[in-house]
Amino acid sequence: ELAAGAFPWLQEGDTVRVTRGTYYWDDDGELRVGAVILGGTPGDTTTRPVFRDAANNYYGLWLRGGQRTVVRNVVLQNFYEGIDLDGVRNLAVEDVKFLNTGQSYMYGIYHCGADMDTIRIDRSEFIGNPQYRYGDAVYVSGCSQLAVRVMLFQDSRIQYMSDALYMYGVDSLVVLRSQIIDNGGYGISMSQEYNETPALYMAHSRIERNRYYELDLDYMRRIVIDTSVIRADSGYGLYLSGDYYTT
Repeated sequence: ELAAGAFPWLQEGDTVRVTRGTYYWDDDGELRVGAVILGGTPGDTTTRPVFRDAANNYYGLWLRGGQRTVVRNVVLQNFYEGIDLDGVRNLAVEDVKFLNTGQSYMYGIYHCGADMDTIRIDRSEFIGNPQYRYGDAVYVSGCSQLAVRVMLFQDSRIQYMSDALYMYGVDSLVVLRSQIIDNGGYGISMSQEYNETPALYMAHSRIERNRYYELDLDYMRRIVIDTSVIRADSGYGLYLSGDYYTT
């Protein structure tokens, strides 16, 4: 409550420092400006504060405007959406844990808003309930003409979610030194939504034991996979297609 209580008073570029502890949400954490949210002691993930939604009804961070928001060293637990992207231009997520310990659906990061320039996810985890595996880790639904220009996912892990990276309307996706394992849907599902023809670069990563395709890539202009492990137990390892409509 105390953490979200500061949000209405912030101006563009302000910093909110949140001490170690558990904070319960009883409404959406709405932010209309770009801000920096810092939890605990920088560089020490054992001091991360926990933002928790006991009802599974709310958006932990509802980012409705601003040029750039940074979320660093916090835990977002059992929200309907950990972060909802609805107007911010750039997002950086660092040392953040998205955690679903309940029986309900939880999106880690959800986009169905205005166009964005970049999403950068570093050293973060998206961990679902292994019994249910409900909720997508990062969901970009292509609600705008070019939802996200560049998304960088590095040194991070997605496990026990539904779809891991669902990318519709993302121009370029980079996956580096990351693990996408044991999820109940697709590993990476990426396709053209409007006029973009997407590109993927993946290196030094592991995508394995997901229920459906490990990589489902449609209408792509470029795919580079370097020094990575792709292993399918049930669905296809790789499903690839180019842009059928290019002349």
